[in-house]
Amino acid sequence: MANKLVSKLSKPDTCLLPVLAKSKQSINELLENEEHIKVDDLLSVARLDPGFSIALLREAGMRQSREVTTLSHAILLLSIPASIALLNKQPVLEKTVRPELAALIKRRYFYQYMTATIARDWSVLRKESENNELFTAGLNHDFIQIILFLCETETALKLNEFTTSSLAELQKKEIELLGCSVDELSSKVAKAWKLPELIRESYKSNHHNPKINGIRLAHELVQWLQTHQSFDYPEALHDSIADYMRVPENKAHRMINRSVINVFRMTHGKFYGNSLIRAFMSHPLKLTKKQRQQPSRKQILQDCLQRLGNDVAKLSIKDMFKLVTNSLSAALDLDYVAFFHFDPTQQHLTRPITVNSGNAITLASTTVSLELNKLFRQMMKKEQLLIIDNDNRHKYLPHLPPAFAALAENDFILIHSFFLNNKATGCFVIAFNNNKAVEFGRALAAYKRICKELKAALVLRAKEQQIKVA
Repeated sequence: MANKLVSKLSKPDTCLLPVLAKSKQSINELLENEEHIKVDDLLSVARLDPGFSIALLREAGMRQSREVTTLSHAILLLSIPASIALLNKQPVLEKTVRPELAALIKRRYFYQYMTATIARDWSVLRKESENNELFTAGLNHDFIQIILFLCETETALKLNEFTTSSLAELQKKEIELLGCSVDELSSKVAKAWKLPELIRESYKSNHHNPKINGIRLAHELVQWLQTHQSFDYPEALHDSIADYMRVPENKAHRMINRSVINVFRMTHGKFYGNSLIRAFMSHPLKLTKKQRQQPSRKQILQDCLQRLGNDVAKLSIKDMFKLVTNSLSAALDLDYVAFFHFDPTQQHLTRPITVNSGNAITLASTTVSLELNKLFRQMMKKEQLLIIDNDNRHKYLPHLPPAFAALAENDFILIHSFFLNNKATGCFVIAFNNNKAVEFGRALAAYKRICKELKAALVLRAKEQQIKVA
C-alpha cells in the first residue's frame, strides 16, 4: 500500500492542494494594483497558508533544475504571475471538504505556523544565518498529514485519534494503516516533489544539522501545547530546548513562553477560533519555571563522574557498573539500560545489571551465546559501538536475540562492546526512545564521557587491589 500511496501522491495532477479562501481574497485585492505586486506580498500570503506554501515549493521543485531553498526563492523561480496563477488554480479548502474537516486542517495549519515561527525565533537567538530556510521547513514539516486528510481522509482521521498516544502506538497504527510510518512516507514524497533539502532531511534520524534539531524541538513543543494545553513543559523537553537556545535552564522557561506569546501576537485575528489560543488566554501564564525538587540531569551526570573519580576505594566493580547504569537511565531518560558481563570460558554474555524505566520488555534473564549469535560474536572481537535506528533497523533485527529485537522495534538501540586493557569485559545495551531522537546526539556524547571515566576508575581500582581486571 505504501508504494501505491507514494506513487499517487507524487503526481501533482492527482494531488491538488486546497488553499484558504482568505488567500484568494488577499490575491484579488493585490491584483487591483497588479503592477505594484512584489515578492513580499505573495510571501505574506504563503506564510499564513501552508496549502499555498507547499504548492509553491512543489511547483518550483518539479519544474526547476535548481535546488529550491525558501518560499521567496520558489516565487522568484516561478515568477510572480505564475505564482498567482498557481494559487488561482488550486481549489478553495472551505469549498472542497466538509466544514469539520476544514476546521481540523486549519488547526493543523496553525500548529505548522507555530512550529515555523518558534523554530525561527530560536535560530535567531542562536545567531544562525538563513532563518528563512528554517521557517520554510518548519511551516511545511507536516505537509503529508494535510495531504492525507485530503486524499486518504478516513485513514487520516483514524490516525488523528492516536495523536495523544505514545510514539510506539502511533507508529504501529501508521504502519498498519499506511504500510509505513508517516515520516517514511513524508521522506519519499518530499524527494519525489524535490522539496527543499531541509524538509527532506528532517525526517531522517541520522542527520547532523542543528536547524533540524530546532524544527523537531519546536514541533515537539507545539505537540505538547496541542495535546496537553499546558505550559508546564516536561523537564526533558525544557532542558533540550535550553541547550539548543544556549541559555541557562533557569531562564529557558521564560524564553520558551515568550516565543509562544510572540506567535499568538503575530496571528491575532488571522487564525479564527483556535482552541489553543483560547486555552492559553484562559490560563495564568507562568513565565518562570518552578524550582526543581529533584536533581537535574546534568547534576546526576556530574555526581556520577565525581563518584567515579573520588570514591574508587569505596566502590566494588559491580557497584561501579550499577552506578553507571542507574545514572545513565535517570540522566538521559532512557527506556532501558543493561550491562552484560562477558564470560570468556563459556563465551557468553550473561548476568546483566539492568535498569528498566517502565518498559514491559526485560533482559534480566537473558544470556547471549557468542557461538549462536554471529552479530555479537563479531561485536566482541574488538571494542565497537553499534547504533540501530530507523534507517538500519531492518538490517539488524533478524540477527538480534528475541528480547533485544523487541526493544529495537520501537527504540533506538545502542550496543557497545566494552573492553578494558584490550580485553572484552562486557557489553552495554541501551534503548533510547525514538520520540526523543532530537536528544540522541547529546545522550551519546554523555554516554561516551561516562564510559571513559568508568574505564579510568576500573583501572585505578585494579591497581589499588593489585589485580588484573579481566
